[in-house]
Amino acid sequence: MKKILVGLLVLAALSGSVSAMDWTTYPDAIADDFVSIHLGAGIGYVQYGDLVIPPLIASADFNLPIGGLPFTLGGIFGITASKWEYAVGSYKATFDYTSMAIGARFGYHPNFGVKNLDAYANVEFGYWGVQAKASSNVGGYTASGVGGTLYYGANIGAQYFFTKNIGAFAELGYSALTFARIGLAVKF
Repeated sequence: MKKILVGLLVLAALSGSVSAMDWTTYPDAIADDFVSIHLGAGIGYVQYGDLVIPPLIASADFNLPIGGLPFTLGGIFGITASKWEYAVGSYKATFDYTSMAIGARFGYHPNFGVKNLDAYANVEFGYWGVQAKASSNVGGYTASGVGGTLYYGANIGAQYFFTKNIGAFAELGYSALTFARIGLAVKF
């Protein structure tokens, strides 16, 4: 019940901000033919052990104006790897994890009137797959397995363009293997 109430409050706040915005003067950070590609690294990962490959994530968002409002639809792909070692006396076990996520994103881009700045909020839905390998120095034991699950997430972010097509972005919230990410933004 609490989640439903919070969701209704967020929708009420968004609907109030949508009606108060002037869409005719939307900043040039997003345009009718807007396509944005993000290439970045994650901060804060969701796997066990020590990080071997940081979360590397690529996403693309395409302008999808619905009723004249600035929505985007896109996709996201991420990969990361970690290693966990366990040792007691002469016994040593090693666990290697590699994760990949692929999903769809739906975003809303409010107009704050700052030139070259595009703030947004996204929801995501996708598939998260994990490959695990285990090995031990006792008896040459090795095992591996693959598993996966559906994931969903939400984040807020902003991209600022230094030139007409090149900028930087930052996102905060759960998104394909990480809780925050930063990187390069390219707009077409």
